[in-house]
Amino acid sequence: MYAERPLQRVGKPNLAAPAGRFGLTLAVALWLCQGLAMAQWAALGPAGGGANLLAADAGRPGTYLAGTKNALLFETSDDGNDWQAVPFERSLSATLNALVASPCSGDTFYIGTTDSDPARAGIFKVTRQGDSWEVTQTLQAEPVMSVAVSGAGCRALAAGTLTGVLISEDAGKTWRRVSPAGEMEAQPIVSIAFAPDSANTLYAGTPKLPWKTTDGGKTWHPIHVGIVDDSDIFSIDVARDRILIGACSGIYRTMDTGAQWEKILGIPGESRRTYVIKGDPTNRQVVYAGTSNGLWKSADGGTTWSQKSPLPVRAIAFDPRDAQRVIMATDIGFWRTDDGAATLHPANSGFVNRALGAFLDTGNALLATSVYDVGAGTLFATETGERDWTARPGSTVFGEHIFHLETIPGFVFASGLERLFRSSDRGRTWKALPLTPGGMITGMRAIPENQTLLVAATTGIYVSRDLGMKWRHIPLPGGIARVDKLRSSFVGTTWGILSDGRVFLSNTEGATWTEAQIPSEAGPVFDFALNWKNEILVGTLRGLMFSNDAGRHWTVPSEGLPVGTVSSVLWHPTRTRMMFSVQNGTVWASADSGVTWQRVDISSAPNEAVLELQWSPNYDKLYAIGSTRGVFVRNVMGLHEDAINSNATEVLP
Repeated sequence: MYAERPLQRVGKPNLAAPAGRFGLTLAVALWLCQGLAMAQWAALGPAGGGANLLAADAGRPGTYLAGTKNALLFETSDDGNDWQAVPFERSLSATLNALVASPCSGDTFYIGTTDSDPARAGIFKVTRQGDSWEVTQTLQAEPVMSVAVSGAGCRALAAGTLTGVLISEDAGKTWRRVSPAGEMEAQPIVSIAFAPDSANTLYAGTPKLPWKTTDGGKTWHPIHVGIVDDSDIFSIDVARDRILIGACSGIYRTMDTGAQWEKILGIPGESRRTYVIKGDPTNRQVVYAGTSNGLWKSADGGTTWSQKSPLPVRAIAFDPRDAQRVIMATDIGFWRTDDGAATLHPANSGFVNRALGAFLDTGNALLATSVYDVGAGTLFATETGERDWTARPGSTVFGEHIFHLETIPGFVFASGLERLFRSSDRGRTWKALPLTPGGMITGMRAIPENQTLLVAATTGIYVSRDLGMKWRHIPLPGGIARVDKLRSSFVGTTWGILSDGRVFLSNTEGATWTEAQIPSEAGPVFDFALNWKNEILVGTLRGLMFSNDAGRHWTVPSEGLPVGTVSSVLWHPTRTRMMFSVQNGTVWASADSGVTWQRVDISSAPNEAVLELQWSPNYDKLYAIGSTRGVFVRNVMGLHEDAINSNATEVLP
């Protein structure tokens, strides 16, 4: 039935041709496709996620630049009430390690990066140009772990790298190495700071101990008397009369520029690992410490401490106008205080840096889960469709990360790698279901029309027709070790599984399976969609293909969509000329059965890679799940209805 046939490349038909099987004229379809490309996406969140870099703009009160470890940049101009993404060209393997603001030139920041591509590592200068930002690389092909800008003259920069220290005396135009590679013990240079009154005096921290130079790097001396050996020096805070160091073994202070250090006590041992230490610039008695076990504050120079938050804090920035206002970068986003940490509140509107495990529009609520967070991730829910998500720790709800969400009217189903759960109150409470597949769960699919729930595992496929209380086991087709993805047609008459790049179809509810004979030159399949009984859309290593006759003939797009890996595909169940695909993280749309394609960029999230596409329950909204920036939504049915009302007709299957 699914015999392999040569590929047919679809050419662009005559614009005057009559409407085909699906009713839309090509002229209207092309107009619709252009409309899809121009329409805007709305970011939904959920807000928050890992943040590790933060700096205040001394020349523009209320403005901060922030960064994430995975190379996302954000800005706020209203003290963290709302964040916007800053375009930053980067590779997927880039890591942001340092972010500092120029103390003398407003609207200027420096970012230190490493990258698996050594040529792309270095220091980037970020400068405001009107309402936008300009990013230029000032140091190239050097893996930078830390950056400092001198307040004495303001043209001196220092870069702490994997192999030592480099200095620029002309604001980054030229650089010279001031510590020969391999000279400093226990490199890399993970923290660095200038003395307040000299561009020739530098303090550098390594994973073992701190160092100092007073002659612009000609000579370096270890300054570690009083510091525990092998103390990672994460942070150096230099004032005129004292220096504070945050290390893995705690906090240290010197009053004689590093000749002798004393350990500051008062913070429990479990909070000793100090990522950042910051003294209040207006009150030397006030000190903040961001540790692996929360934010701590001292009001008496470090004699006594009080814990203000249990969240791991990676960076701290003071409001230049009022040091009582402090913003912190934590592992779950930004937090702000306006009263010296007496009270704190999240400040994440517009900031999203999350890897989502699953997303679902139930029709009356949106649900999302995060994965790879601390613990078992987080369950997010909103019943307004806006950005006001509620969050509950996944460890208390499920006890494991959730990778699949499905709905049958009145019920929501969630699955991790081992267990399955059901909710009858829009995700507020959950009940574990009696499914023990004896192997890892790899997929889940609900067929609302007949209340069927399908679950794929390494041990086979499991079917329930009573909302998950009883299950029937269906063995996998011969030669298949596991199911990578599980799909069904919209009315559930055809089931499909993806295994090791091959697609298998069943029109007998799993009693028999037939492999879809996809042409070998297309390469392995990464995703597929089943529309009606004989319609298959596949994303492959070399592009997108579709068949309207159960795989007997295959066609590929001829205009717009380039050759390349298509990782996600989606087909509208009734407007069957409407197709979407994801290629290299970019969304593409077709309104003429795949003949022509247009990019559908998410302008509000530059450089974001889309992983997956989903429909809303009534198929009038399209959701894009990003790799780090959460969920985006856009309306497509309004455009489609406009096209239909302009004398086009549609014949539904």
